[in-house]
Amino acid sequence: YQIEWLEITQSGISPSSTQNFGIKFGQDEDPIIRNVLIYGIVGSTHTGRQAIGFGSGGSRALPQIINSMIFDIGGGTSDASGGIGIKMNAHNAAVGALNCTIHDCADVGAYGGIGVDATNLDVRNCISTDNANADFDGTYDTKDYDLSSDTTADGANSLVSEASGDQFVSNSSSPGYNLLLKAGAG
Repeated sequence: YQIEWLEITQSGISPSSTQNFGIKFGQDEDPIIRNVLIYGIVGSTHTGRQAIGFGSGGSRALPQIINSMIFDIGGGTSDASGGIGIKMNAHNAAVGALNCTIHDCADVGAYGGIGVDATNLDVRNCISTDNANADFDGTYDTKDYDLSSDTTADGANSLVSEASGDQFVSNSSSPGYNLLLKAGAG
């Protein structure tokens, strides 16, 4: 199935005890997700229930996430609540995140921007900045032409330690996110 041209937010909603997702796909689903904007997904008040922009529900899910933006994911009051931009755990075949921007995901656990419990994820031409812990976390099959504000965009042709303030028109919630690229960005 395909999911295209959606804006998904929970802005203004208080954290609860449940885990919140922008889009969650199941164990054997192979979605193509294009041109989706996800932001303001709130974290949980319980430990280990982070807010997740895009998340897979099992190791056989084969998503393709293309031309999408995920930002301002997190919040919550627990030590382990917060946010993950994209979390995938596909072990059996290549999946991909292509031409995506992930910014300001506030997680205090193992992930932040793009987190992988797999070895088959292709991440290409993605910008991942100002995410807690790591902009890219896990083992990837291919990382190429990516940009991070930390040193985790370590694939071929990638840029590391790039300040998000040099990339975006406005990189914070105050006065308001504007993730359009500045002239001369990365």
